[in-house]
Amino acid sequence: FWEKGGGIMTKPVLRSLRHYTRWGVFLHTEQYFLGRSYVWRLQGGKIDLLDLPPRELDELLVALQDVRRAFTRAFNHHGESDGEDLVNYAWLCNHENHGHHGHMHVITRYRKSRKFAGRVFQDGLWGQNYAPYPKQTLPVEVLDEIAEAMRHALL
Repeated sequence: FWEKGGGIMTKPVLRSLRHYTRWGVFLHTEQYFLGRSYVWRLQGGKIDLLDLPPRELDELLVALQDVRRAFTRAFNHHGESDGEDLVNYAWLCNHENHGHHGHMHVITRYRKSRKFAGRVFQDGLWGQNYAPYPKQTLPVEVLDEIAEAMRHALL
């Protein structure tokens, strides 16, 4: 999530995938789960998921459905209710470093490995909680390829 400048984490690296009126979709920098993204509330401030105004909640659901469809288009992920894969959703606003800003993590869970950008992505935690997970650093070029695949799939 953070870019290094002189060895110090200085600023976030945001790979924007799509914007809605009230939400933005971004690729998470950590791609242990291929395609992992988050939907960021464009209006600032801490808010509980159940306190979102109806219009924001409706648009969040549209964005989440679009992201789930994009996983299928980009990575042959089948997270719908009758599919072999899963999607985990986590609403967070607990980090002080982003002002307790409300956002939904959308975490792909794959029953079988996927090949993308010359790499194999294997969900070694299948059937368990997604966190904690092994951290990995992917080359910027791979993250850019994943982002581009998601952008194209979100059209």
